[in-house]
Amino acid sequence: MSERGQGYGPAGWLAAEGVGYALSSDAPVCPPRPLLAVGAAAHRTTVGGVVLGDRSMRVDVPAGLIAHTRSGAEVLGRADRLGSIAPGKFADFAVLEADPTELPAESVPDVKVVQTWIAGQRVWAND
Repeated sequence: MSERGQGYGPAGWLAAEGVGYALSSDAPVCPPRPLLAVGAAAHRTTVGGVVLGDRSMRVDVPAGLIAHTRSGAEVLGRADRLGSIAPGKFADFAVLEADPTELPAESVPDVKVVQTWIAGQRVWAND
């Protein structure tokens, strides 16, 4: 992999410098998989098994989750309604089969969604 490719998405560097950042997907080009993005930011291994950059470019899983939720809402200018669960917000969230913060980063993308809630209403469940 080229030196330029090794430096792709250096969330850890951004965080260390106090630069705000958000994680996202390339939807609609590919399916949105937030936990894949969070895991990749934490372990920096491509789907082909190539580790990108050094450990300083990584963030931990909790920071990755924040970057994909609250920080994304901040980037959109919608943090007053999106990105976290609080009174007055939309209450859109997913229930996961496991706590990603308790797993190795490499396992985070494999965590399954068991429920999806939109506007405080359950709209899907893997019953």
